[in-house]
Amino acid sequence: MDIIESKLIAKVIVDENHHAFAKLVTLHQSQIRNYARRLCKGDNALADDISQETFITAFEKVKNYDARGSFIGWLLTICYRHFLQYIRKNKFVLNDDPIEIQITDNIEPQILIEQALYYVTHEERSAITLNSNFGHTHQEISKIMQLPIGTVKSHISRGKAKIMELLSEKNVDNSKDKKRGAA
Repeated sequence: MDIIESKLIAKVIVDENHHAFAKLVTLHQSQIRNYARRLCKGDNALADDISQETFITAFEKVKNYDARGSFIGWLLTICYRHFLQYIRKNKFVLNDDPIEIQITDNIEPQILIEQALYYVTHEERSAITLNSNFGHTHQEISKIMQLPIGTVKSHISRGKAKIMELLSEKNVDNSKDKKRGAA
């Protein structure tokens, strides 16, 4: 945690300073929103609601932040908990309709991976996102998701294997289509 962030957190805890909290939101809102969007499989409205709830809860409970871990890690934990609450409360199942992954010669590999992430479970998607995109360690992910480290490692490994399998299947299918078109 940097000094500026520490000072802002202290102002919020001591004085309930809304301006300082707004600066913390500005610092972290894009990462929280991106994480929520991944969890919600691209349902931007739901992701924005979960992000907003995350920051409301963070402001209400900032006095409980113990500074043992990073502030962003604490926020990601709150975000993940809100996501799980939403699923349980609404008996909500994210849209599992298969999306069509289109592979063309000029498609960016990152876009393919983003599309393939929709095929893994929310636990796998969360663990992979926290590790690969946000650079969190297995230990940090374990704390954020409140899961044992072995489970986190399994989610990452299984999720990546599913993605690789899916992408290799799509590459094979795409190669066959190109050959048929050339014949």
